[in-house]
Amino acid sequence: RIHPCAWRATRCRGTQQAQPLYPERDGNQRSATSAPLNMRPQLLQPCELKGLLNGDVSPVVIVAVGKAPPQTVIPGAGFLCARDLELGPEIPRWQKSATPEMMEYGHGNLLPPQDLVALAVAAGIRENAHVVLYAAELADLPLDTARALWGLNYISPLLKIQSLGFLDGGLAGWVAEGLCTAPYCPKEAAAERSPDGGDPNPPNVTTRIVAANVDTECVATTEEVAAAVMAEAEADPPLMVDTRSAYEFEGLGLDEVEYTYVDKAGRLPNAYWGKWGPSTYVGGDWWETDPTTRVTRLLTRDKMATLWTECGFGEMAAAGREVIFYCGSGWRSALAWFIAMAVLGWPRARNYDGGWVEYAQTHPNANSFPQARGKTKLTSAVGSEPRIVVRPQGPSLEGTDKT
Repeated sequence: RIHPCAWRATRCRGTQQAQPLYPERDGNQRSATSAPLNMRPQLLQPCELKGLLNGDVSPVVIVAVGKAPPQTVIPGAGFLCARDLELGPEIPRWQKSATPEMMEYGHGNLLPPQDLVALAVAAGIRENAHVVLYAAELADLPLDTARALWGLNYISPLLKIQSLGFLDGGLAGWVAEGLCTAPYCPKEAAAERSPDGGDPNPPNVTTRIVAANVDTECVATTEEVAAAVMAEAEADPPLMVDTRSAYEFEGLGLDEVEYTYVDKAGRLPNAYWGKWGPSTYVGGDWWETDPTTRVTRLLTRDKMATLWTECGFGEMAAAGREVIFYCGSGWRSALAWFIAMAVLGWPRARNYDGGWVEYAQTHPNANSFPQARGKTKLTSAVGSEPRIVVRPQGPSLEGTDKT
């Protein structure tokens, strides 16, 4: 893994002019040459994926997403670790304080396009493919899959990806339908993905990387977020939607925020709360788990539309107002972005990759960005619910808005 931010020409810490993390952007201006979002990610059911595999569409590349290569996969599937798509080392949940490396500007953001392409190719993705991602383990929730899909959406023009699909229910949903699985074998999976059984990698794809040929329409930068927050953007700036727990959104303390290395509590001014779940690492507001099969599926279109309408921003977003989702570091908000695009069909949505950590703490100009905190009517309604704090294997650790 490359050192955090090593691909940038200069370090940004301590400077007032931040080197852009996404070189295809120039400051707050949208790149005129950036590839348009010419496809919309899709939510697929197991029967639909089976139909794809048995149909005339080719090639279909299936990729299991998880923390480690699984023992069992949908036949022919490759593997991708979503965490590998990011700059810098992973931070353990129980990490009490941050090292300087962890707090580098850009830590946890997507790798540069050429590195993302290399990872995609290693997972078996090649040019002109229809790609379907799914949660690799039976008990996995959809978060990692959504983060990986969002990252692939960003580089989709480079690999000429024809479509991106998300298997609802993951491997558990596939198995619950009685569909077959196979042991995971990287070499066999590679041969399965290649029509001639040979090298499945697209030739010379990494030599054709041009930063402008990525999909910037799915990504929001700190500069763009700060401009919108401070009303320096257009007359109707994007709607900021916070996808953290109520406690994180309120920003009244840090004792139950499980990003224990974060030293700033709060939210973006005038942000809407999009809900998530009872704590940082425990969600549940956007999906349902069948008590019999234990299959976790995203909420239906009607249920999600109702949920986010009750949060105050759903109708505006459905009518065309741009939405920028954010959380702590871009994972929960990646799932929200996918739901907005694939489940609800909203026309304009982006994910703020840096999230609250970058906005409030690691960006060189973080101290100048406005913040808000305090209870709202919506969060007060869930304030009496018990919060679940998860700190596995680690030592014990001692306003007015629109919503």
